[in-house]
Amino acid sequence: MKSEEKPLISVIIPTKNGDAWLTRTIPAILQQTLAARTEIIIIDSGSTDRTLSILSQFPVQVVSIPPETFNHGAVRNTGANKAKGEFLVMTVQDAEPADNKWLEH
Repeated sequence: MKSEEKPLISVIIPTKNGDAWLTRTIPAILQQTLAARTEIIIIDSGSTDRTLSILSQFPVQVVSIPPETFNHGAVRNTGANKAKGEFLVMTVQDAEPADNKWLEH
């Protein structure tokens, strides 16, 4: 997605030590039929594994928060406040889309 274009969809993903899953989850989101109109916002709460290194390889926005401030609702609200998309999709680091039309559906 070009930086001047407003995304249609904002996918918000809380993470912590998600390196076991993110190398599958993020590429699967980027393979969606609507990927060109999608932004991915990661809210990371203190990962100590390779999560941040993995995420740096993808076109995602990473927001870091202290782990002691993690709260399921607050993290999702943080993502929603950062989102520019018309539609918000909340998911988790280990949920891999079933196919490339997940967002379209």
